[in-house]
Amino acid sequence: MLLSLKCATWILIVFYLNARQGDGLRILGIFPFQMSSHFITCEQLMRGLAAKGYQVDVYSHFPLTTPVPNYRDFSLQGTLPPISNNVTYEVATASDLFSLKNNWFESRQKAICELLGHPHFQKLLHNPPRDPPYDLVITELSIVHCYIPFGRHLNVPVIGVVTPSLFAWQYSGFQTPINLAVDPCTNAAFTTPMTFCQRLINLLTHECLKFGFALYTHPQNKYVEKYFGPGLPNVVDLQKDISLVLANYDASLFGIRTFSPKVVPVPGLHIVDHNETLPQIVKKWLDESTEGCVYFALGSMVKIETFPKHVLDVFYKSFQNIAPLRVLLKITNSSELPPGLPSNVLTQSWFQQMPVLKHKNVKAFVTHGGLLGTQEAIYFGIPMVGFPLFFDHHFDMNHYVKKNIAIKIDVHEITETRLTNALMDVLKNPLYKNSIEKLSRQFKDRPLSPMNSAIYWIEYVHRYGKDVLKSPTEDIPWCQACLLDIYGFIVACILIASSTSFYLLKEIIRRLQAKLHLIGSSLGKKEN
Repeated sequence: MLLSLKCATWILIVFYLNARQGDGLRILGIFPFQMSSHFITCEQLMRGLAAKGYQVDVYSHFPLTTPVPNYRDFSLQGTLPPISNNVTYEVATASDLFSLKNNWFESRQKAICELLGHPHFQKLLHNPPRDPPYDLVITELSIVHCYIPFGRHLNVPVIGVVTPSLFAWQYSGFQTPINLAVDPCTNAAFTTPMTFCQRLINLLTHECLKFGFALYTHPQNKYVEKYFGPGLPNVVDLQKDISLVLANYDASLFGIRTFSPKVVPVPGLHIVDHNETLPQIVKKWLDESTEGCVYFALGSMVKIETFPKHVLDVFYKSFQNIAPLRVLLKITNSSELPPGLPSNVLTQSWFQQMPVLKHKNVKAFVTHGGLLGTQEAIYFGIPMVGFPLFFDHHFDMNHYVKKNIAIKIDVHEITETRLTNALMDVLKNPLYKNSIEKLSRQFKDRPLSPMNSAIYWIEYVHRYGKDVLKSPTEDIPWCQACLLDIYGFIVACILIASSTSFYLLKEIIRRLQAKLHLIGSSLGKKEN
């Protein structure tokens, strides 16, 4: 009897501890953007929450290949064309605002918002789970905001994930300050200190992007009204519904910035070392690369095969020039490459990037400058050669050059000599290796890991409510938040005081002149 009582007690204790670990949370993850590079961070976050014991329901285009406990997929796979290994050179290098509008805002937002009509989302809208109900919504924020109203619909806080650096329109949307005198706009791609002309361009770029976002995303408003009902704010103001923003920003890479309490930097959240085993052919290649190996990959979007032939010729010749060093080249379809690929190059359509960068014989990383891939290189201490293509790539690479961890080459001006010299420099010059090893230590040096930090603040918002990190400036007009009414009042007071003083002085002078004229007239009469 006593033994049975002890067993029952232990069972209750274990049950209680497991219940406390998950705290009964049920979390809804909505990730309708079909770009795999953006989803990587979101997936790792949801896996981390599931590992903590929370029940997570994930709506995305990328269901897990191997199920994990507490993680349930609601697959959107096949509903939209994937943005993976299909971005051509022409699209990638057309980075002006007009191309941004056509290639991203107009071509992506409509299709993504129309997914609200998908049966998965219709069921979520009209028959959400209630046993238990959702406690939080987590969604990825980029160019599409028509899913933010799920927070209001379910009456729960909304948490946003921003995988690159913050976009221009997100600073005001999240009520976080930006000092454009010292904080380069991501698309302006400057580093501090900035010249007068750079600060001017920085300001204009920032404001144009804010205006462009408000203008080009206006069509999303009709989808918000169609699926969530009338009376909701427009998609720009819906950013104020976000209770917490998990931002992929690190001061050691891009400089100190001031963020509002709701914006929490969690740089490198996607970097989770699962101790994966490399495929035998890749492992053998790297193990036998005793002279060193260069890893060449342009992310999950860009097709190297679409680069102009003269650029591909430069790659080939540079690969030959650095032999006996070897090269791992990520290529979507090697049959589309021109003939003559050097024998020191191994191509595959996909590599396990972190295990590759972690390998002791990988000595350099050739990249387009995407934030996630370059953060992985920094984490594992691999110097880089980069030719940025679009969005934040120039911003990233300019800062890495300043940190002496990378060499940047303009893809439009690339030559065999420039690429070969850049590769040999990062491979042989100890400046780059020493600098990136130091930066790697700084990048990892933080009181909490990015995952633990993200989970802590997610739990914090759940414990204390959706407005716990809200800035008071969100509840007042922007002109009051900028003190324009106070400055206007002060200027008006100065003008009124100046005008009154001028009028009084003028009147005094007029009266003195009249009196002097009168005295002069009297003296003239006496003399006569």
